[in-house]
Amino acid sequence: MTTIEKLNKKKRNTEVKTKKVTKKAAGMCCTCVC
Repeated sequence: MTTIEKLNKKKRNTEVKTKKVTKKAAGMCCTCVC
């Protein structure tokens, strides 16, 4: 894997985490599952 691909993957992972946190804050996400 190239460095660029690694950076992109890291960025995507961060975005996914952010979305999960946002969902939790909105009460849409079960904290037991997430």
